[in-house]
Amino acid sequence: MVLLLAAKRYSFKNDQGEQVEGTTLHYLDIEGGPSNEVSRVGFEPLTITAPLEVFDSVEQVPALYSLDWRQRPGKNGRPTLSVTGLKWLSTPQFLGRD
Repeated sequence: MVLLLAAKRYSFKNDQGEQVEGTTLHYLDIEGGPSNEVSRVGFEPLTITAPLEVFDSVEQVPALYSLDWRQRPGKNGRPTLSVTGLKWLSTPQFLGRD
């Protein structure tokens, strides 16, 4: 479960002239609780990209969502996480919405 703070569509042509489209998601990973380390405390905002169609699943923000993830090979075979979908769960009462 994450607290989705913002979602943004993007569309541009890369250096090879190919159209690149997707969604950028800004969120807080609240399931593990806040960090309480020597050099950091609290929740750090995270950013990840997702396919363009994920944007259409955003019902409201900020709100709690479950994210669907997929791993794929990245640079040098290291795993890279990709968001494949999201589902609205609720809007916390402290945000002043029902």
